[in-house]
Amino acid sequence: MEMEGQLWRRCEEKLALTTVESTDRRRIYFQALASARALIVNPSTSEETISHVLETLVRSLQVKCDLFLVLHIFKLLSDIALHRQHFLHTVTDIIRPYTVVEENASQLNAHVLSMLFRIAESDRSLLSTTLELREDLALSFCFSPSVTVRVWFLLNVDKFHIHPRLLVTLLLGFMKDPYPSVRRAALCVLASLSKFTDIEGHGLIAECYDCAVELFLDIYEFVRSAAVRAVSKLGEILGALGSEMDSAGWFDILFVQLCSMVRDMSMEVRNEAFVALGKVRLVAEDLLLQSLSKKVLGITKEKKIVGQSSTKEYELPVSGAAGVFVHGLEDEFYKVRSSACNSLGMLTAFSDQFASGALTLLMDMLYDDSTVVRLQTLETMHHMAMCDRLRVQETHIHMFTDCLMDTSFLIRYQVRKIFRLMKLTVPEMFTSLIRGLLTNLETYPQDEDDICSVLFNTGRSHGNFAVSFLKEVAHEIEPSCDGDLKFDRARVTALLVLALSAPLQHKEHFCTIPRRIFLYAIPLIGRISRILGDQLDQEALFTYLSHCSGSFNFAATELSSREDKFIDPWVKEVCVATSFDEHQQKLTTSHEEETDAVKVILKTVAESWPLIHSGCTGEVLKTLRVCKEELTTIVVDSPESISMLAFTSRYIRVIQLIAEACENFLPSKKVRFVRMERLNLLLEKLEASLRELRYRFLGLTIKEELHVLELMLFSCAMRLSKVEICCHQTTLKRMRGMISHVEILCGEGSTEPSIFVKELQKLFSQAGTFNDESSSDPFLFKRSLGFFSLKQVEIHGRFKHIKADIDVPDNDSENPLTFISGLPVGVSLQISLYNIVSEDRLWLKMAVGEYTQYVFLDLFLFDGCDEVRRTTFTVPLYRTPKVISFVLKACIGRECLFDDVDFVKGQPGPKHELAFLCKEKEVFLLNGGS
Repeated sequence: MEMEGQLWRRCEEKLALTTVESTDRRRIYFQALASARALIVNPSTSEETISHVLETLVRSLQVKCDLFLVLHIFKLLSDIALHRQHFLHTVTDIIRPYTVVEENASQLNAHVLSMLFRIAESDRSLLSTTLELREDLALSFCFSPSVTVRVWFLLNVDKFHIHPRLLVTLLLGFMKDPYPSVRRAALCVLASLSKFTDIEGHGLIAECYDCAVELFLDIYEFVRSAAVRAVSKLGEILGALGSEMDSAGWFDILFVQLCSMVRDMSMEVRNEAFVALGKVRLVAEDLLLQSLSKKVLGITKEKKIVGQSSTKEYELPVSGAAGVFVHGLEDEFYKVRSSACNSLGMLTAFSDQFASGALTLLMDMLYDDSTVVRLQTLETMHHMAMCDRLRVQETHIHMFTDCLMDTSFLIRYQVRKIFRLMKLTVPEMFTSLIRGLLTNLETYPQDEDDICSVLFNTGRSHGNFAVSFLKEVAHEIEPSCDGDLKFDRARVTALLVLALSAPLQHKEHFCTIPRRIFLYAIPLIGRISRILGDQLDQEALFTYLSHCSGSFNFAATELSSREDKFIDPWVKEVCVATSFDEHQQKLTTSHEEETDAVKVILKTVAESWPLIHSGCTGEVLKTLRVCKEELTTIVVDSPESISMLAFTSRYIRVIQLIAEACENFLPSKKVRFVRMERLNLLLEKLEASLRELRYRFLGLTIKEELHVLELMLFSCAMRLSKVEICCHQTTLKRMRGMISHVEILCGEGSTEPSIFVKELQKLFSQAGTFNDESSSDPFLFKRSLGFFSLKQVEIHGRFKHIKADIDVPDNDSENPLTFISGLPVGVSLQISLYNIVSEDRLWLKMAVGEYTQYVFLDLFLFDGCDEVRRTTFTVPLYRTPKVISFVLKACIGRECLFDDVDFVKGQPGPKHELAFLCKEKEVFLLNGGS
C-alpha cells in the first residue's frame, strides 16, 4: 500500500505539468501516463488510488489541447471503465460530451465513440441510454474532411441506425472518394450487404454494382480486389431479386465480368476473381465450355450476352470467357492455381460436358510442382465424384496410380478416397487400379490399413472384375512347391481382403471363388479384422470365413461340407447376417450399463453451466470433483468402457479449467481479478486438455467431435478477448480452421451449428469488412462469449483410447546411464503404442532443460497391430550438457494434423502441435568422464 502511494504521488507530480511542448516534458508526461495505466490494470490497486487517478485525468483533459495527449488520456479512462466495473457509468458520463459533433466529425469524436463501443460490450444497454446514433450523426462522419474518420465510420457503420436505402446511397458516394482506403472500405461494406435484409430498391443495388465494376480499373490493387468481392456479392443479390429468366442472364453477365479480372497484374486480384467464379450460382453451358478453351468456339463466336440493369445496358461478348480456367491453371502462383482448381470443381455441377472437359484439365494438375495444388486438385475430383460428375476414362487411371507413389501421405490418402467412389467400366481399369494399390502397399507399407479398406470397398462394388482379377493372381496366394504359405507378406493379405469382398455384395460369387482362398484367410483373421474393423468385427468375420470355406458346421442350419453346395446361397447369406446381428446385440448389451452411468454424470456436468455463468466457481469445482469421484466407482470390463471413462475424466477436467477461466470473462456478480500470467497458464492448460480430447480418442461421432470443437472455439475466443494475451494471429488462424471443420461436419451430419458458432462464423465472415487489427478486436470476441452455452455431450461410448508407454530398462537415480559431455549418448527405450493407426505421425520428445530434441517414430519399425505396437530401439541424444549429471525427460506426442497452425518453422521436428500420449519419463544420466 505504501509503495502504491509513493508511485502515485510521483506520477501525479508529472501529470500536473501545465505545458508539455518540449520533448523532455512530453517524455516525462508519457512515462507518467504509463505508470498510471500500470496502477489501473493492477487488480491489487486500491479504489481510493483509482479515484485519485480518475480525478487527475479529468483535470488533465480540461487543460491539455494536444490531440495526441488527449487520445492517450481517453485510453486510460476506458481502461478504468473496463477494469473497474463500478466506475463504468462515471467514465461514460465524463466522455459522453466529447461525442457531440459541432459541424463535421473529428478524430477525437471517432476515438471517443470507439471507446464507448468497447465499454458498451460489458453493458449492452449503455449505448441506447447514453447515445442516439441517428442518421444525422452518421452524416457528420460521412462529410468529415479526415480520411481516418471516414474509414472509421465505414468500419463501424453497422453500429449506427441508418436506413438501408440511405446507407446504399452513402456507399455510392464513398466508392467515388479520392482516397483508395475509403473506396476499399466502402466496397467491403457492400460485400457484407446481405446482413442488411430490408434493403429496398433493385435500382440502388444495381447502381452500386455498376460502380463496383468501374472500380475494376482502379490503379490500386487492394481496391480492385475488394471490388471483385463486392461485385460477386452484389451480383448474387441481384440474381436473387430477379425472375428466373432474368437471374440466368444476370449470372452470365456476372460470370463474364469476373472473367475479365483473371488476367489482372496482381496475384491477389486474380485469386479473388477465381474464388468469386466458383460462387456463381448458375452459368450457361456454352459460357462454361468457352472458359475451358483459349480458342473461341464455334457456338460462341460473335455471340453476345445482352442484359440491362436500372442504370446501364450490357452487351458482353461470350469470347470474354475464353480460356479463363486454362490461364488460371497455368498461373505462376500456386495460390491462384489452387483457387482455379476449386472453382472449376464447383461449376461442374451445371454441365456433364463441362465436367468432362474440366477433368481433362485437372488430370494435368496432378503433376503440379506444388503439393498444395495437387491436394486441391484431388479434393476437387473427390467433390466431383460425390456429385456424380466424375467420369474417369481408361487413359486417366495411370495418372491416379502415379499419385499413389507421391511422398506426401495426404496426397496418397486423397487418391484412395477418390477410388472409393470411382465407377469403373472395363476390367482393364479395375486391374490397373488394383495393381496401383498393391504397388502403393509395397512402397509405403504404413498405408496398409487404408489400402486394404479401399480394396474391400472396390471389390464389393465391382464383384465381376474382382473375380476375374483374382483368377490371374491366384498363384500368389497358393502355397509354394514346398507347401509354404506366404502369409507374412502384406501383398497376400491385401489379395485375401479383395477375395473376401466380392461375395458380400454379389451372392453368385460364393461358388466362383475357391473355398480354400477363404480357408487361407482364417489364420490372418486378427490382422484382417483390424483392417476392416469399421465394417466387420473379428467374431463376425470368423463366422463369414467359416461359412464360405465350409470348414465348420453351423448349428442354425446344420450345414455340412458335402451338403453346402446344394443349399440356396440366399440361405447362407441370411445365416451370416443373423450371426452379425447376434454379435452386435451382445456387444451392445454388455456396454449399456456403463454408458448410462456416465451419461448421468455428464448431465450433472452440463447442469453446472448456470453456476459457472453466475461466478459460483467454488461450488462448481466442488461438484465436478464429486463427479470425478463417481467415475471411479463404475466397474468396467471392456476396453471400450475403459476408454469411455478416460474420455469422461478428461472432459470433466476441461470443464474445471473453463470454470476457473470464465471468472475473468463472463459477466458475474463476483468479479475476481488474476494476473495475466496465471490466466495465460490456465488457457494453455485448457488448450492442451482439449487437444487431448480431440486427438487421443478414436471413434468420436460427429456430435461428439462438434462438441469438442465448440469448446476449443470457446477457449480461443477467451484468449482473443484479452488484449494482454499475445499469439492473436496464431489463434485467429486456428479458429478459422476449426470453423471450417465445423461447417464440414455439420454438412455431413445434417446438424445445425450452435448460436455461439454462428456468431463466430458471422464474425469471421466480416474479415473483409474489418482491417487486420479490427478483426482481432478483443471486444468483438468478448461479446461472442455471451452466446456460448454448455450443452450435455451426447456420448455413445464406443471409444478407443490412444496412449503410449515408455520404459528405460535398469535405469533409475541409483543406476544412471553414463555419458561424456559434448558427445551424443544412446538411450535405449522400450515403447508401447495403443490404438495407433497408420495415418498417425508420432514424435518422441526429449528435453534437457531448455534444449528439446524431436525424433520421428516410424510405425513400420514397430511389431504388432493397431491395438498394441511395441518396439525397443536406441535413440541418440545429440547435445549433452557439461554437468556431472542430468535428467532427460522423454514423452511421445501425436501430431495434430487437422490443426492449420504451424508448430515449428524452419526447424526439424513436428510441423503441428502435439497431443502427448503419456507422462514424461525421467531418464537419469551420469557423466562418465568426471
